Parts: sequence; C-alpha cells; structure tokens
Amino acid sequence: MIIANWQWRLLAVCLIEKVGIGHKVRLRCIADKLFTYVAGNDRFRWRQVKKLLDSLQQQGYIFLQGDYLCVLSELPWFISLAGKLDKVRKK
Repeated sequence: MIIANWQWRLLAVCLIEKVGIGHKVRLRCIADKLFTYVAGNDRFRWRQVKKLLDSLQQQGYIFLQGDYLCVLSELPWFISLAGKLDKVRKK
C-alpha cells in the first residue's frame, strides 16, 4: 500500500457511499480509483481490490454482478469508539 490500509479501506467505503443505495457503478470505475494507492503490478492490485469488495459483499453492503457493483446498504458509522466497541463485542 502507498497509504495506510485503513485509509485505503475508508476511501473505498466513501466511494461506495457516494454511489448511493440502490444504484450501481462500473466495477472498473471503483477499481481504478483504488489502484492508485496499491503498489505492485495490475494483477496484484486487482486481487487486493477484489478481496476488499468480496468482503463487503459477504457482509451484505454491496452486490457484485458482472462488471457492476450495486450498493445494497450503507456501512455503519459510529459516533464514538465506545459505540463501535459495543457493536464489535456483541458479535
């Protein structure tokens, strides 16, 4: 990574949030923006983006269909660290 991993993931979340619930975007559009911050060859970059998007799909936030990414729901934002820790501990 050229930037911290958490920053890269936050960028991905912000890009997806900008698309909006119920809307879709070309997967390549999101990937191209994320590639900028991943060092390595195109194959490695694509693998990293795909792993992140697969994770978001497994959690039910997005749906990957062919060349498109569809936003199913917003990702949760926590007002405080305590709120986040409570949610994580309840899992």
